Amino acid sequence: MKDNGILSGVRIVELGQLIAVPYATKLLSDMGAEIIRLESAKRPDAYRLSAFYDERRDGKYWNRALNFNEQNRNKLSLGLELDNKNGLQYLYDLISISDVFACNFTPRVMKKFGLEYENLQKIRPDIIVISSTGYGHTGPWSSFGAIGFGTEAASGLAAATGYENGPPAQPEIPYPDYTAAEHTVFAVMAALIHRLKEGEGQFIEVSQAECVTSTIPETILEYTANKRIVKRIGNSHPNISPHGCYPCEGQDKWITIAANSQDQWKSLSNLLFPETGSDNRFQSNESRIRNRTELDKLISSKTLSWNNVELMNTLQKEGVAAGAVLNGKELLFNEH
Repeated sequence: MKDNGILSGVRIVELGQLIAVPYATKLLSDMGAEIIRLESAKRPDAYRLSAFYDERRDGKYWNRALNFNEQNRNKLSLGLELDNKNGLQYLYDLISISDVFACNFTPRVMKKFGLEYENLQKIRPDIIVISSTGYGHTGPWSSFGAIGFGTEAASGLAAATGYENGPPAQPEIPYPDYTAAEHTVFAVMAALIHRLKEGEGQFIEVSQAECVTSTIPETILEYTANKRIVKRIGNSHPNISPHGCYPCEGQDKWITIAANSQDQWKSLSNLLFPETGSDNRFQSNESRIRNRTELDKLISSKTLSWNNVELMNTLQKEGVAAGAVLNGKELLFNEH
């Protein structure tokens, strides 16, 4: 445990599973907060049961889960069963001596265990309560359980992500959990500052779906202003061409390239295909957007003969935005 940092002396009681709450409290612990994580042996965190070191499930396998250990490092841990009267009282006692209580129960479950903000204020008047749920505390979806895959679909992000004429696409990671966690950290910091000034606690309601929606305002603004639905366009950009992910030399090697100015385009074309300098299809950004398919095919035919890292370095020296697509091994061992 850290004994310094901007949040040194702040105690947070955490009742959270998977990522949204545990990741938020992990970040707060990095700033010095003391985190007391409560767990149930009857309903263990799903992350304790996946991604094991060496894929081994013998012995105390529940302590070897990579995802769980990463999300819950630098925390104190306590086993507690809330359906036991004594266990629930222990939770109330902990809250009475803590600054923040964070959980990801649905409103129905919070009410079942008497964890509504009004009740917790009676235990600790200046308590800060974080309730991170899939869809918030109001509306017909408020009682729905949630995982990132579902809340991302409901947020609008999936509908705008994917290739043209293809289905909605979602990343492998639960993007809503991490986005909600970052919103949670900002909210806790603001609530602590408010309490220092006014002596008051706060109830902070985090809707994981709405947190994601806030990162894609164009989907709502486009319909509000123009009555148009944002279309899926893969790795392309509506206002920039070229803008894509292109194959390179080797098995499953790729590079992303975006030329968002005429100077960058000239540098890119001079390097990869100087012979097209007079091709009217590619003379301006507008014409490149109109002929995006042909341009992407041309770039792909040239990048195939390059090592993706070498091409990235070469393009960056010429002022062109480019990034080699790195896998897990390359992330660990690349020169940067």
